[in-house]
Amino acid sequence: MKKFLFNTFLISIVLVFLSWFVFSKLLPQFYLPVFPFVVLFFAAVSVFVHAYQLRLAKKDMAKFTRSNMLTTFLKLFLYLTVAIVYIATNRENAKVFVVYFIVLYAIFTVFEVTSLLKITAGDKKKDNHENR
Repeated sequence: MKKFLFNTFLISIVLVFLSWFVFSKLLPQFYLPVFPFVVLFFAAVSVFVHAYQLRLAKKDMAKFTRSNMLTTFLKLFLYLTVAIVYIATNRENAKVFVVYFIVLYAIFTVFEVTSLLKITAGDKKKDNHENR
């Protein structure tokens, strides 16, 4: 979990500084002040969901597998709710926000999935090794 927290923090910092550079030097017309908060939102959700899934995977791999789809659905519903609320309250920046949101969703989803795959693959290797 410590490695995941560190990597999440690192990804968030890199995204904020990279976006600062891009939006201050190259595309200032597309900068939204809400961007760092959206990064923080994605990082927080990733950490909480990862901690929950990690606990499930360590307790019971079958339960983890069953609940993974429900967890993913609830996370998507939360993301959709946040996006709809922002778009409804700030229509003039909706297109730029949607692009931000999709890019961040893709980055954090790839990171979460690869982290979970490493953990579950490690658990499968342990189980296979113990059964021999």
